[in-house]
Parts: sequence; C-alpha cells; structure tokens
Amino acid sequence: MDSMTEDTQMAASTLLVSSQGKKDAIVVSLAAVGPQIDSRDPVLTAESSSIDADHSTTQSPQNQNHVPTYQHNLPDRSLLPNERNNRDQYRLKCVPLQKAALTGNSLEAITLLGDVPRRMLRTAITEEDQTILHVATGARQVGFVEEIVKLMEPDDLRLQDRKGNTAFCFAAADGSLEIAKLMLHKTPDLPTLRGALNMLPLYMAALFGRTEMTKFLYDETKSHLTDQDLADLFFKSINTDLYDIALKLLEHQPELAVTRNEHDDTALHVLARKPSSMFALRKMKFLHNRELMVSSQALELVKCLERAIEAQQMDIGELIKKPSNLLFDAAKSGKFEFLAELVRSYPYLVNFLDEQDRSIFHIAILHRHTNIFSLIYEIGFDKEEVEMMVQPSLRETKNADGRTPRELFTIEHKELLESGEIWMQSTATSCMVVATLIATVVFSAAFTVPGGNNDKTGTPIRLVETSFHVFAISDAIALSSSSISILMFLSILTSGYTEMDFRRSLPLKLMVGLWTLFISVIAMMVTFSSTFFLVYHDRSDSIPVLTFMFVSVPITLFVILQCPLLRDILFTTCRSRFLPMLAK
Repeated sequence: MDSMTEDTQMAASTLLVSSQGKKDAIVVSLAAVGPQIDSRDPVLTAESSSIDADHSTTQSPQNQNHVPTYQHNLPDRSLLPNERNNRDQYRLKCVPLQKAALTGNSLEAITLLGDVPRRMLRTAITEEDQTILHVATGARQVGFVEEIVKLMEPDDLRLQDRKGNTAFCFAAADGSLEIAKLMLHKTPDLPTLRGALNMLPLYMAALFGRTEMTKFLYDETKSHLTDQDLADLFFKSINTDLYDIALKLLEHQPELAVTRNEHDDTALHVLARKPSSMFALRKMKFLHNRELMVSSQALELVKCLERAIEAQQMDIGELIKKPSNLLFDAAKSGKFEFLAELVRSYPYLVNFLDEQDRSIFHIAILHRHTNIFSLIYEIGFDKEEVEMMVQPSLRETKNADGRTPRELFTIEHKELLESGEIWMQSTATSCMVVATLIATVVFSAAFTVPGGNNDKTGTPIRLVETSFHVFAISDAIALSSSSISILMFLSILTSGYTEMDFRRSLPLKLMVGLWTLFISVIAMMVTFSSTFFLVYHDRSDSIPVLTFMFVSVPITLFVILQCPLLRDILFTTCRSRFLPMLAK
C-alpha cells in the first residue's frame, strides 16, 4: 500500500509466514534462548505490525500525522534485559512464564508467580512489553487465561504492550471469542480501549476477517463509534468480505454509501474490484453454502448502496466516474451480475464511454467476457428491455477503431466459431448413427413379435399378456423418439452455423436430439427385456431378472456420460435467456 513504510511492509510479510505455525514459531523462538535472547512473540509482533501497516491506508485525521511509539499504560519493565543487567533474572523468571503461557500450564505459572502474583501479572515478560496475559491470549490458551484473569484486577487487563495493544486486542485480532468474553466480564470497557495506531479492537477483528468476533464487538461498541470509526470499519468489512457487517453499518449510517476512502474510492468502487466469485450466484447450494451466502450478501450490499445513494440525492454517474470509472473496471474483470444490478437501476450508465470511446460492450469483448456481452445483447433484443435498459442505437456505437460491438465480437471469436462448428458436426454425426441403428432395430422388432402369430388370424399369440403390451408400447416409443433424434441431428448437420444459430437454435436442437436419443435407448432396452420375459418367464424367473440387470448397465453409463453435456448446454442456453430477469 502507498503509505506503508519499509518496516511495516516487512512486518506484514512476516505475518504471512508466521501465522501458519503460530504456536510452533513461538516455541522455536524460545528454545533458542541464550545470552542475546529475544523472547518476544514473533506472531503477535507480526500481527501487531501488520495491523499498523494496514490501518495506515484508511482515512483518519487522528492517525495520519502521528504514530505513537509508547503508551502511558505500559506494564512494569523492571525484569526486561538491558545492555548489561537483568539477563539472568529475565532468563530465570520471564522465560519460564512465557513457556507456561504458551503451553497452557497454569499450575506451573501460578508457582512461578510467587506469593504476590499481581506484581508479576503486571510485569512485562517479553521485550515487546507483553505481559503473561498477552502471551497466553496469542497462544489461544483459554483455560490458562481463565485462571490468570481470576488473579487480576480490572485495571491489569488494560495494560498495553509497546505498540499500544492490550491483550484484548490480541484476542480480537485472533478471533478468540471465548477469551474475549472472559476478559470482558472482568473489565467491561476493554472494547473501547484503542490499541496500535488508535485502532479499536473491533477494527482489528474486521482487519483479519474474524466474522463472529466482529459481530460481537460491533454490538458491544456501536454506541461509542465515531463517524471515522464507522467509515474505517465499513471499508474494511467490504475488503474482508464481511458484508453482513457492512450492511448493518450502512443501515445505521446511510451516508457511508457516498463516503470515500483515502484512495478516493466509494464502496461501489471497492466492490467493482472484488473477485467475480463474490457475485456468482449460480452455484450448487449443497457444495458452496458459505460462498453462496457471501455472494448473496455482496449483491444485497450493492442494492442497498443504490438505495442509499438515491436517498442522498446524489448523481451516481458523477459518483462513479472518479478516481476511475467503476463500470469499466467491472467490465474488465467480468462481473456481469454486478453490472446488471447497476444498469438495471440506472439504464443510462450503458451510454458511458471511456477515453478511447469504448462502451462496456467493447471492454467486455476485448477481455473475452462474453457473458457480459451476452447479457446486455440479450436485453437489447427484447422490446420491453430495450425501452427500460438501453437506446437501440447504442448497439451500433463504434469505438475508436470504427467497430461496433457485434463486429468486434465476430472478429474476436472467429476461431471459436469454427471450432464450435467442427465439434457440433462431429457430435451430430455420431449421435445420428446411433439413432439410425436404434430405429432400424426397433422397426424390425415390430414385425417379429415374441411368441409368434396365430396361423389362422395372424394376431400375436401373447397379445393379451401385460408383458406384450409393454413390448408394443416401448417399441413404439423407441421408434418415434429415435426418428425425432435423427431429424434433430440432420437439422444440425444442414445448419448454417451462424453466431445466432449457436446462441439458441443449435443448442436447443442438440438438447432435443440427445434427450430423444436417451429415451430411445431406454425404450429399446425395455423392449428387449420384455421380449426375454415373454419367452422365458414360464421356464425360469431368474433369466428375465438377470437380463433386466444387465441392460440397466448401458442405460446408467449413458446417463453418466451424457448428463454433464446436457447440463452445460441447458445452463448456458437458459442463462442467455433469463439473465435479464435474474438481474431484476
């Protein structure tokens, strides 16, 4: 980030490494204790430094010009080593306490605290001025913290380390909700005590994406938050995907919709740069419950921002133009759900052009996001959607190279069109061969009925049996469905393979052809099974059963192999048709 110093950049990098093995990293550090011992907690130090670095990117008049180095509520530093003194005392008293706190050995810690435990509880045991409570909180030793807090007075929990963080700040940043509640029971004002760079524990929780902790602390401190606190928390919640918190903040203070951060971005600008997956709603719920929930909240936040902007009587066109036009940012990254929501509420936004006279159509195609183009082009073909969304002439707007969106689309996807034609022809040819074979087999089966015919009347001998009715019906279904399948695949082979054909006609024909082929395969197998039943059921019951089991295998394989193709065709075809309605 622009305002990061070299030291804070290094600290943030340290966090990425140490946070993967938090406890191990600390224990290894302590195992190397020697004459030049540095027993500070590497993870918590890194977290604290990372917090400092990250928070420097938010607007705060209190923070921009002054970074506090020392706080007034520091613990007793008498046991910390200086240049020549206290080395032995530090090694004998502080290091064992650190190990006990890291491992959760409360009995050992109470023994080490001595007859006057409160003195040691208020003493710094690391060179970062962290107390035993800081270290235990960072190691998530809930039981240890509970025992230590019982020995402390309320003011002891307010002690800060060198960077100004209380142990409660560590609990907030680490998402240790149980530890936070233990501390809060002893000292209720801890959530309002600011830590490094004047940050509230609430902000630290949001910074590290601690969802439950952020919700808890917001409820505890919302009456104490300043306008700047709300703005910082609002943008940080969006950055870390805590959209439910952002929605609460926006409901509490609608002006946040038009507030800008230190980069002059609004919330809509920040959302426009989020990953496309944040707005992708078409996921299988049983596989992606968490992603689906976050995606829904992201789109809901966009809608709430639109309503809040309208309530503020702001021109959204002017609002989104600077520092960069978020429409083009979203088009470049393929966020068509995000764009659809904006354009649905503000149709005139599609008229915006960039410095090269390119619309969002051109941008989407240049970056190969055909879903955006398909969405808006589909809307443009519907009369009612045209009136609501876009001027008809806009589809013919030319860019700086003199090309319309349609011309640019055709050029960019010429190779894709050719490969699609080859694939469609080969698929239709193969499937038509299978359908023709099925039609031939079931046609001949109709004239060679099982059991033979009556010599006098010419009617089938087993005509009155139920199995024969099943045979006749399934044979007729197989013949008719295979014939339809042949016609569909023949129609595909004689198609002109234009862009519009690939948009609706060819996918629908392929779907109908595959479905009817599937039905004909099933009907043919039923015909075959019923024939075996008519011939052998008087002699053996096991033969028809075994026959049915065997013929079910190719049917199952056909379903497994063809369903993914059918699903993809159905999904892409229906998406092109119904996306405008989904955007409402």
